[in-house]
Amino acid sequence: MATVLDVGLLEYFSAIFPVILVFALVYAVLFKTKVIGDKPAINAIIAIVAGLLMLLSEKAIQVLNFMIPWFAVVIFFFVLMILVFKLFGLKDDSLQSALKDKAVYWALLGICFAIIGVSFANAFGQEALEAGSGDGGDFQANIFRIIQHPKILGVIVIISIAVMSIAVLTGISGTMRTKGF
Repeated sequence: MATVLDVGLLEYFSAIFPVILVFALVYAVLFKTKVIGDKPAINAIIAIVAGLLMLLSEKAIQVLNFMIPWFAVVIFFFVLMILVFKLFGLKDDSLQSALKDKAVYWALLGICFAIIGVSFANAFGQEALEAGSGDGGDFQANIFRIIQHPKILGVIVIISIAVMSIAVLTGISGTMRTKGF
């Protein structure tokens, strides 16, 4: 039964969206940095070639198809979070100073690296498991078993305590309170 919210047809176009994304990103970088020159036609040709080269790698398309929705969700979450802070009276100056803070910078960078790592694990994980062990086990089940292992949980707790201790000892939490957090 067909519904208004049926997006199954978009599955056939799943290779086109990463090609368009790569084209847009390569063109924007070439246009902004002017590495090749100031000619938009040459920048567009190189961006088209880079985008079409994406079609040659099924794994690259799979990585980008997994990564794009997660980055969209993260951007949407941060925009909503900023809107909520602005709703409760956060000034633009304190927002700009908070965005320049190293802790926020490293947190955003960590989120980006986590999304990239998970997308590569999603694309290459099962093949790497089968090539390494040869038993053909389930990659996700192995990941969950590793994360739930008592030694790993202990390391996570110890690292969390160390990070919080360093934050308290260096005064990061005090500077965050003075900036309006």
